[in-house]
Amino acid sequence: MKRVFFVSVALMLMAGMAFAQVKPFGNGKVLKILVSQVEVDDKDFNNGVQDFPVLQQFEALTGVKLQIETSNDYGGMLLPRLAAKSNLPDIFVMGGNFDIVKLASDKVIIPIETLIAANAPETVALWKQVPDIKKDTTATDGHVYGYPGRVSPFDNRFNILGMGYRGDWAAKLGIADPKTIDDWEAMLTAFKTKDPNGNGKADELPIGLGGDNNLNSFGEAWGLSPWNDWWSTTKDGKVNFDWYSAGSKDKAKDFVTRMNKWYKAGIIDTEFPTDHGDAIDAKTLSNQVGARLAWTAAFDDWNNQMKKDYPGTAWTVAYPAKGPQGDVGSEQYGPVNNERWMVTTAAKDPALAIKFLNFVFATKEGTDLMNWGVQGVSYTVDKASGAKKYTKVALQSPYGDPGTYLASLGSSRWPKVFPLDAFTAQMTQVTPGYLARLADFDKQGMFRRGFYFGSLPALPAESDKLATKMNDINTYVKEMFLKFIIGKEPIANYDAFVAQLKKLGIEDAIAIKQTQYSRYIK
Repeated sequence: MKRVFFVSVALMLMAGMAFAQVKPFGNGKVLKILVSQVEVDDKDFNNGVQDFPVLQQFEALTGVKLQIETSNDYGGMLLPRLAAKSNLPDIFVMGGNFDIVKLASDKVIIPIETLIAANAPETVALWKQVPDIKKDTTATDGHVYGYPGRVSPFDNRFNILGMGYRGDWAAKLGIADPKTIDDWEAMLTAFKTKDPNGNGKADELPIGLGGDNNLNSFGEAWGLSPWNDWWSTTKDGKVNFDWYSAGSKDKAKDFVTRMNKWYKAGIIDTEFPTDHGDAIDAKTLSNQVGARLAWTAAFDDWNNQMKKDYPGTAWTVAYPAKGPQGDVGSEQYGPVNNERWMVTTAAKDPALAIKFLNFVFATKEGTDLMNWGVQGVSYTVDKASGAKKYTKVALQSPYGDPGTYLASLGSSRWPKVFPLDAFTAQMTQVTPGYLARLADFDKQGMFRRGFYFGSLPALPAESDKLATKMNDINTYVKEMFLKFIIGKEPIANYDAFVAQLKKLGIEDAIAIKQTQYSRYIK
């Protein structure tokens, strides 16, 4: 909690910092950049900057010419080049739990902390103001190899991944806001048996689950960490694997036992082991689904789409359910994501690459372009207060929301700090009642701000050993998770499941994670 709060305060203060106006530094030099494809269908980064006003501003303000390459299969384009150390760009972005030190030892990327110190004063200032940014991007060998893709400490105020339910159905049946796992069981049972959509048919799906991980959120009611691949830490810094460690394995067993009970009772989607999100969406909009796991903004979207045919539809953001042992919380992460923008050994002018990344990520001009777009097009500035405001075009574009409209201008996929004023303005479409509820979650301490283990700095030998073991372990856990719930494996065999995890090497994996976590904390 303290860690995230510190970053939040620092970034709010950043809005008042004095920024020197950026002077062009590129002198027409070209930077070759590999980037993920823009997320709007009618635009393509491969076409260059011509369709992207923000990228045109990048070039105009920096004096750099951008040569951008992308693919709808970005990994398929990037990974073979990294392996062959051939046809490398100056800059590329990579996400996930990759081995950054190995990329450096293989002479694919270069350390950048010295280049930042000499060429990126705004980044240096941000590091001093928000030490966690540098800490989270420092590798095991002490070097910094990349800029983070996104720093955003305000997400939980506006949009979380969690359960929601048909508040209008619950009200019709006299059901209060569910607060415990038992409340959820009673509500879902009523949704199945009491015809809440009122059509005289037993066609309600109490909870729609579009994929095999959609039940994970209920695991949080047992204090588990499903969104962190079942890894967690205790207050004293001990690393746990939920399905095996002493403090959690019994809770994990109780969790799958309860989900098996729900499955047998028919109150959860029996097709959940298969990926069928489109079918669940169709049933949702046809007034047949009573609860779902989704991002907060999706509940608003469903309300808007359904209000014509089904007046009174009221999807409601649910409180995190309290479990049988009193556990409660919604698992959230820190503000620095695990995406990294790196400079390769092929870069002819590494200092130029750093100056450009610094411009986009840390300068006022770059931050404004990334979060607001182009003045007069996507936002205006109040002359008296200096406050920015999205234009009607940005708020009501065919793309559906300001963030996607900004992506169409080029304000996406690049490294960014997401400040509070832009976040607030982009989320104006979210029902105020939802925002008040998320604020109450925060006030009550219901956000469990766990450590994201995917960002732990790893040594090459650790990564190789961990990957070998966890590939088999993760496959086995997923297989048994589904079998326990649908009844293909009796719960009585849970101890044998735990024993098999030991045979597969989970204790070695926990030891590696512990070493990595302890190293990070120190």
